[in-house]
Amino acid sequence: MARSMNTFTTARLSAGIAAAVLLAGGLVGCAAPADGPEARLFGTEWGGTDSDGDDWGLEFESDGTVGVTYNGDTYDDPADVWKLAGDTLTVSVHFSDTDVELTGAFEGLSKPIEAEGTYGEGTFDITLERK
Repeated sequence: MARSMNTFTTARLSAGIAAAVLLAGGLVGCAAPADGPEARLFGTEWGGTDSDGDDWGLEFESDGTVGVTYNGDTYDDPADVWKLAGDTLTVSVHFSDTDVELTGAFEGLSKPIEAEGTYGEGTFDITLERK
């Protein structure tokens, strides 16, 4: 099922404020160790076009949050988070009308990340390349 571009581009302000209030304390304790496997992703930027034709950009921050660019709009929402467990990368992005989760294998900084995205009852695929 294809998703509408308008569903993700709606205002995220109230959702972001609510998430910031709820997560402000929790994210401080969720930061990955500076010498752990997550450290390889700190400060890196990745991007790609998904199977629905939407353009994504992700910037992985050391505090466990991720900066998101979606179809040219940039978001730095504290509710958007990432984690690396073994070689499985999970990115959770919270839009005002749905949550999106990207999951894929991280095989190193020089290899693309082949990920599946899920939202509501829909899915899409994306190949993320390091910028």
